Amino acid sequence: MKSFFKTTAIWVVLSVLMLVLWILGLIIGNTIFPSDLMNPSNGSGDDGLPIMLLICGLNTAAIMYFIHSTHRRGWPLVATLSLVVFGIQYFMSQIETLWFNDSLKMELNSIWALVAGGATSSMLFSVLAVWVTGTFKKREQLTSKGETMPFSNTLTMTALMAIVIWPLIYFLAGYFIAWQFEEVRIYYSGSSEKASFLFMMKENVASHLYSFQVLRGVLWTLIALLVFRSISGSWLQKAVVLGLMLAVVGCSQLLLPNPIMPEPVRLAHLLETSLSGVVLGMVMAWFFARTSPKKASEPLA
Repeated sequence: MKSFFKTTAIWVVLSVLMLVLWILGLIIGNTIFPSDLMNPSNGSGDDGLPIMLLICGLNTAAIMYFIHSTHRRGWPLVATLSLVVFGIQYFMSQIETLWFNDSLKMELNSIWALVAGGATSSMLFSVLAVWVTGTFKKREQLTSKGETMPFSNTLTMTALMAIVIWPLIYFLAGYFIAWQFEEVRIYYSGSSEKASFLFMMKENVASHLYSFQVLRGVLWTLIALLVFRSISGSWLQKAVVLGLMLAVVGCSQLLLPNPIMPEPVRLAHLLETSLSGVVLGMVMAWFFARTSPKKASEPLA
């Protein structure tokens, strides 16, 4: 019971710190790249703060589970956590924003401000999270350093994930979840017409969206490998950690209303990306486990 209250207190403290650092990151990013991000008219109304606290709570819970599951400690953990959080939460989302910005019509300086602010807040939060959870200290009860994968296997797995698995999940979720909403079709194409999946895939290849997603697939695989190799445990535990990081840290911001997307579009993307994030995490962890040599993880006597 004492451990439960301690964990809950740490979660509350880190959730509040995350909110503070998000705001600080926005201020810093907006100072470097002046934009209208801090304009009150771009807020979420009276519900904005409670929703942001909810998002921070969800993100903190996922990150704390990652910290609990990893064998890394100290500055190596800070570096890993910073890269993973920044990559999932900011970099991967904003490069897609750039691709679809003809529809989103987001000010470029706002994108750069989010990236710069996200890098700042991710790094600062990672330091505080590792410190507050006491994981600057070395864990002595585990001998495992995680699983490694031969370089040839890494190349093969990256190619498979980037060229086949990620695009398949992305386009299936995009079409059979998000594209089923009429508002989404109108928002991106200007038409309510719902063409067939095969027709849309031809369009995606012709517009080079597939090629762009292959590039994102490479980046997703590198991020996933970083998480996978940091976790000591079964492939299922790694799948849960990876799925939570992709679905919660990567998608929970869509819980917050924003001036860029109409409500139906935002909610459609929330459903689409969170489900596809869980699926991607599970599939990647399963494939990684099958191609990685097994290592023992025995407690020290």
